[in-house]
Amino acid sequence: MLEVPDANTALKPCIGVSSCLAGEKVRYDGDASPHDYINDKLAAVCQLIPVCPEVGIGMGVPRPPIHLVGMPEAPEAVGVDNPELNVTRALHDFARTTAASLPLIAGYIFKSRSPSCGLGSVKVMLNSGEVVSNGNGLYAQSLIHTMPLLPVVDETCLDDPEHRDHFLECVFTYHRWLLFMEHRITVQSLRNFHSRHELLIRARGETAWKTLDAIILEAESKPLEEISERYITHLMRIIQTLLKPNQHVQILKSVVSCLEVELSDHTRAEISRAVNDYDNGIVGRDVPVKKIRAVLFTIPPHRLQKQVYLNPSDQEAELRF
Repeated sequence: MLEVPDANTALKPCIGVSSCLAGEKVRYDGDASPHDYINDKLAAVCQLIPVCPEVGIGMGVPRPPIHLVGMPEAPEAVGVDNPELNVTRALHDFARTTAASLPLIAGYIFKSRSPSCGLGSVKVMLNSGEVVSNGNGLYAQSLIHTMPLLPVVDETCLDDPEHRDHFLECVFTYHRWLLFMEHRITVQSLRNFHSRHELLIRARGETAWKTLDAIILEAESKPLEEISERYITHLMRIIQTLLKPNQHVQILKSVVSCLEVELSDHTRAEISRAVNDYDNGIVGRDVPVKKIRAVLFTIPPHRLQKQVYLNPSDQEAELRF
């Protein structure tokens, strides 16, 4: 049986990104919208896959601008200057084609306010020109519908450290699953995957853990393909919840308790102080996590060493800790 690759030797996660954010001059006006974090930090650790749907459907650069017009639940993408230009179907079709060609992407970063790529920030207008709501760009909407488990954000979320960290957590979790699915699944390998994510799941509450644990228990009696699909669907839904600092604090305190035998009084006090400083907003979560990780590297084999919450891949740690 093939073993799942160790997290530290795994391939880089692939992330789709609006081409203009990657610095490509593909906007309707022939310009770009480069984002520093994407190009300086993320590109060094992940494999970015730039996509411009408007160029992809043949609109060219530069091109006539489009906007969303019609009913908010089903708007159409039409030309700003030429209402006869309608690329609604083309954008939907291109999204489905993109999804089929990029089955291993672990996340997607869309350009905010774009009529093709925006997430909840795109103005939808009546034919009269009155703005009636904000919605998703048509390409983004179709891609999300086709790939419902895919973690997605627009670039504005990357400017907020808390939301950026949450997106990365979701991306690397899904990336681990994609790698896991490349090998023959057994009941034991599924249990191992589940156990490695225990802290990450329990941080969302005991109900979340019990829900996923119950699915794993059914693996002995039901087809693994069915169980695997249910498991990852529930896992990705559960971790979509942005953790509050107090939820992280509870998990970190439980880790300190779990390491009671392994920690000296001095080290325990140092880590507990770091956790309290994080709880009080004095330091970031990376401070207590780094201290705990330093201990895990020096003690005999311990179940916490396999927890992705504390010991992710080198790639994930570089971006998050």
